[in-house]
Amino acid sequence: MGLHDVLAFPSLSEGFGLVILEAMSRGMAVITTQNTGAVGILRDGVDGFFVPIRSAEALAEKLEVLAGDRDLLRSMQESARKRAREFTWERYRALLAGAVAEVLAA
Repeated sequence: MGLHDVLAFPSLSEGFGLVILEAMSRGMAVITTQNTGAVGILRDGVDGFFVPIRSAEALAEKLEVLAGDRDLLRSMQESARKRAREFTWERYRALLAGAVAEVLAA
């Protein structure tokens, strides 16, 4: 594993926090809010956790869960690493090209 176990990214608002995918690709579980653009990428309880914005208590609770359950942490880290592999530039290009083709055909 890497030097770090978890990325805590409790942002109030992001278009898309690329740092989330970067952390996942390095095998880090992620704790973030649904305001980071990670909905649809991060699976709550699988690759990490979503917490409510402005809730230091919820963030601390999830950090404590992972600190106290190393098996869960390792499972999330491996899941995050695998999940990040699904989001390649090639896949992005194909999805974007498909969306543009749909719009042009309409």
